[in-house]
Amino acid sequence: MEKKIPYQEVKFYKEFRSYFDINEDIRRFIDEVFQKNTISHRNEPLKGAAVFFFTKSIKTNSAIWHLCADGYGEDAAVLVRSLFNLVVNFYYILAQDSENRAKQYIEYYKITRLQIHNIIKKWPNKFSSANISVEKEQEIETEADEAIKEYKFDTKKPWSGKSILQMCKDIDSQNPTKNRSFEQNYDILYNYLSDFEHSNVMASGSYLNEDNNGWIANVNPSGELIQENLATSAGFLLVIAEKFYKIFDLKYEKDLQDFLERLEKLGKPLLAAKENFKL
Repeated sequence: MEKKIPYQEVKFYKEFRSYFDINEDIRRFIDEVFQKNTISHRNEPLKGAAVFFFTKSIKTNSAIWHLCADGYGEDAAVLVRSLFNLVVNFYYILAQDSENRAKQYIEYYKITRLQIHNIIKKWPNKFSSANISVEKEQEIETEADEAIKEYKFDTKKPWSGKSILQMCKDIDSQNPTKNRSFEQNYDILYNYLSDFEHSNVMASGSYLNEDNNGWIANVNPSGELIQENLATSAGFLLVIAEKFYKIFDLKYEKDLQDFLERLEKLGKPLLAAKENFKL
């Protein structure tokens, strides 16, 4: 088996080390906070949703770090877009009526479970768990129907009944001093990175080079988007941490602010609007 080269010996880690290091330091700090504090939510919807959002953001940040260290910034950018999606959902829940919105977010799993169940019924030969009891099938359908009635779910739309753009506008309306920063992020970051996620032709410049003989496939790792991905991912992780700590009444604002100031001093413009990174 080929021996894995330590990240410290990889070209991109050396070139952008300060960006890699701040992400590592943030995750190390978060781990230390977890070690010092007991996190429990006793079936409280907002706290339960917050635990999920925070945990997922930590893992996504780590995945972005590893892809960037290997020189795959384009693929890391897809995860940065996913991280913004997570931030939007979290902030939308927190914008108003947080407990009820969190419960609605959680209860939407009953709709998703029914949709998955219907896919399994459509392609039974592809799933080992295709044979479920009639009682279980009725339970899945009944719980979905009850959730639709209680929360007015539209099964063709996300849990909130709104698109990501609509949620961004709603968040901005609750924070008029932040210059529509979420809508800015949608228009600039979310749409731009969509080219990489959906393999749009606009992204082809990252994979093809042209010379006098025609097109040349570029499959090698590169430094493209590494700084932007790492800076933006770090910023998103910090603002998610700030909301999480506030929900659980943990006093670490000063530590998070120090990280944000350190991030800004690195001098590379973030892909996302800076207003999103103010605690």
